[in-house]
Amino acid sequence: MEKDLDKVYEVYMNDTETDLTRKTRERIQWICNQTSGENILDVGCSQGITSILLARENKKVLALDIEDEAIEFAKQKLLLEAEDIQKNVEFSVGDFVTYDFQNKKFNTVIMTEVLEHIEDVHTFIQKIEECIDDDSKIVITVPFGISDHWDHKRTYYFANLYEQLESTYDIINVEFMGKWLGVVAQLKSKQNKENIIVPDKKLLLAEEDAFFAIERTLVDKNNKYKQYIAEQKEKISNFVKREQYFQERNEKLVQREKELKEKVERLVEKEQYYKERNEKLVQREKELKEKVERLVQREKELKAKLEERSQKVRSLFEIINSKK
Repeated sequence: MEKDLDKVYEVYMNDTETDLTRKTRERIQWICNQTSGENILDVGCSQGITSILLARENKKVLALDIEDEAIEFAKQKLLLEAEDIQKNVEFSVGDFVTYDFQNKKFNTVIMTEVLEHIEDVHTFIQKIEECIDDDSKIVITVPFGISDHWDHKRTYYFANLYEQLESTYDIINVEFMGKWLGVVAQLKSKQNKENIIVPDKKLLLAEEDAFFAIERTLVDKNNKYKQYIAEQKEKISNFVKREQYFQERNEKLVQREKELKEKVERLVEKEQYYKERNEKLVQREKELKEKVERLVQREKELKAKLEERSQKVRSLFEIINSKK
């Protein structure tokens, strides 16, 4: 399947103020505000916007992602920052579970929209313990509720995220951000119990199962409506294309009709021209015929005169001959 790369940097930095841009900025700013200490590990950093924002706060950030295209994009964007900010971030292609941190500890570990893509969350969370001290924080965000995506392994509500963390971590902050859920946690060993959030997990799981069933129905209905709308749009598009086709065809027919009309007019003009010419020829023929008739008549008259003169000449010769 073709890679579906995250575009979070582009959304965050978009000059157009859209609902998605506003919500993305609010979520990333909340994540940055939950960090503490100087050394930050950004797991699944994607295009690197969170890491770069933290570097501007003079945090030292190691940012990991398994997608080399995302890391290359992040490195290119980091080059646009001031040199001292560039020194604060290290972007690296790597798998968090197998990455060798060489016993380095981080004050805060960030995992933004990562856990929903992980099959073995238990191993993933265990790996975090290698990278933190007792007073370190982990900041996690996941899609809240149904978020149908080909690579999402599960649907997250608060209870099932709490269930994955409770054996090792205490939740010290929870934030609901529309379609995203954010939690901040620390290792259990040194927590002030007054700040710990301990929900009624059994009740929450039951409520969220019921909520999931309702949301699933609503999402399925919504998807059907979207499909119906898409089909209607396609039909409308086809109608528009057909209308455009017939309109173009009609314009061609109108143009053809105009051309034929002009051709007929030219033929009529030619017909009129030849008709007038024929009339002139007929008239000329008539005139020539009358002229010929006059010439024939003239010829007859001349012949008659010639015959008369010839007769006179013969008579004269006869008289002359008789006198001899």
